[in-house]
Amino acid sequence: MNHMPRPRFIIVMLLTTLLSLLSILPSAYGQGVPDQVNDPGPSAGGYCLSFYPQQSFTPTVGQLVAVDLRIDNTGLDILDATVRIISPEGFILGEASASVPPSPWPGELIQFDFDPPIDITPGDTYVIAATSSIPEAPLGWVGRDDNPYPGGMLVSWALRSFPNVDLNFITYGPETRPPIPEFEASIVIMVSVAVMSLLLFRRLPLLIRRP
Repeated sequence: MNHMPRPRFIIVMLLTTLLSLLSILPSAYGQGVPDQVNDPGPSAGGYCLSFYPQQSFTPTVGQLVAVDLRIDNTGLDILDATVRIISPEGFILGEASASVPPSPWPGELIQFDFDPPIDITPGDTYVIAATSSIPEAPLGWVGRDDNPYPGGMLVSWALRSFPNVDLNFITYGPETRPPIPEFEASIVIMVSVAVMSLLLFRRLPLLIRRP
């Protein structure tokens, strides 16, 4: 006597297959692989975002997907901060915003995601600039004053440069697995759904005739 698969079993198998296919598709851009890491214990205080602090860095990867900044929020409210990436020629390549919860000294690492990622050239010097849309916002980008990061410096704060100061930050490059282009991802999903639908409908007559 032949035992036909139960409908529930077939549906579970089809859903499992679809989820497996979806797992190979790229997720939203976000934190990737750390590239430049400068997050020692801060000692130089918080450089107020109202004065547009800017830290330079030298990447070793060709794309920037996110940055973390150590920011303290001495107020009582959640406040927004914005990060811009500036090219060696002074052009803004991209920007991202994030919310900063109340966080006294020494602050918290706040992640800023760039979607799409920013194309950069390994070995060139870029600048991370941070600001807040709220005048006199109690937000400070903290750092150290003993030159902990050799690949850059606090290039500007209140229109001054500080060669021995480095603000705490981490930059992230893309994951090693290249993302699937959006068009190709859509094709994978549509083909997967079509194949599973065909398999299911081919089984339906047998399942209906099953006593």
